[in-house]
Amino acid sequence: MTNILIVDDNPDIAFMLQEKLRHFIGGEIRIAHSGETCFAAIRQHKPDLILLDICMPVTDGYEVCRLLKSDPQTTAVPVIFLSATYNDLRSRIKGLDLGADDFMVQPVDDLELVTRVRAVLQIKTLRDQVAGLQNALNVLQTRHDQLCRDKEI
Repeated sequence: MTNILIVDDNPDIAFMLQEKLRHFIGGEIRIAHSGETCFAAIRQHKPDLILLDICMPVTDGYEVCRLLKSDPQTTAVPVIFLSATYNDLRSRIKGLDLGADDFMVQPVDDLELVTRVRAVLQIKTLRDQVAGLQNALNVLQTRHDQLCRDKEI
């Protein structure tokens, strides 16, 4: 089941996004209204994707993204910035440079929102599969090395 976290200090926008995603994608769609409550929500249940507003009081979305991407526990969680205020090229580049997976300008078309969210979730699924295969390969390599050492003895 998909778990998406919406982080936006505007309750109306957060609710609207939640309803659209619930209708078109399903799964668990949670809301945090600040950077601080975002981290609490992540500790409670790590999301598959974070939709992140930039313009928020105290800790803005850029700082939230920077902290997420610098923490080994959350670095692989995809982030999509959604902003009505920061819609220029420099803002988009800054967001992507911080590690965001996508950047959309609000108001966003429903079909575009759903398509981009699905695409990022699909990429996350593929990354998770590759990581699982890499772990399995490492286990097999370790076992192979052990068998080779045992054979030499």
